[in-house]
Amino acid sequence: MSDTAAVNDHLAELESELERLSKSVDEIHAAQEAATEAVSASKEVLSALKQVTSWYQKQQERDMEIGNEIHEVLDKISQVDFPSRLDKLDNTVSAVNLGVQNLRTDIQHLSQKFEEVEDHFASLHHALMLQRGMSFVIAALVVGGLIASLLLS
Repeated sequence: MSDTAAVNDHLAELESELERLSKSVDEIHAAQEAATEAVSASKEVLSALKQVTSWYQKQQERDMEIGNEIHEVLDKISQVDFPSRLDKLDNTVSAVNLGVQNLRTDIQHLSQKFEEVEDHFASLHHALMLQRGMSFVIAALVVGGLIASLLLS
């Protein structure tokens, strides 16, 4: 029985090894599934990374364009001679103010002249009314004289 006992011992060892091998195979399958999931996740991360990289490059291009436009505007602004332009504007405003003052003076003179003409017309009107009154009196006297001479004759 020693052969049978030895075979049984070997079979028990073999069975033990097969159980260990089965557990190892199960662990390998689990590791394979985990590796497959890791590969899938890494593909997704890589895709997202590509999208972020593409977006970032586009943003850099836009930033460069905006930067170039800002430099162009700053160059144009720096070419403007503000002191000279402000002096010209100041001179223009001064000339307009002087023109307005001259117009006010002219309006005041015209107003005075208008009052003088109005006063002159008032005195002419008064003189005309006196002359009409005198003419009426003279006409009345002449008519009265004619009537009196006709009645006396």
